[in-house]
Amino acid sequence: MFNIKVLNALNGDCIIVSYGEEEQHYIIIDGGQGRVCFRQLCAYVDNIKNAENKINLLILTHIDSDHIDGILRLLSQKTFDFSIIEEMWFDF
Repeated sequence: MFNIKVLNALNGDCIIVSYGEEEQHYIIIDGGQGRVCFRQLCAYVDNIKNAENKINLLILTHIDSDHIDGILRLLSQKTFDFSIIEEMWFDF
């Protein structure tokens, strides 16, 4: 099954792609901006971690704050477990 979820960002984009039959794979594209989007992003990441899965790929398309703010906030949390991210692509 292939799923695409677009989170409710105040500005910018935050897209979560999941796929797989027996084993789920996750791709997060950008992090959006705004409190609602950040809460949804944190919930998705927590669900991925609690299911003992990984974020197979984290993509940051460009450095505009409306695309990276949620990811920066997520990675800045003291309790964030970086081992959940297998690979990250960043267009700098």
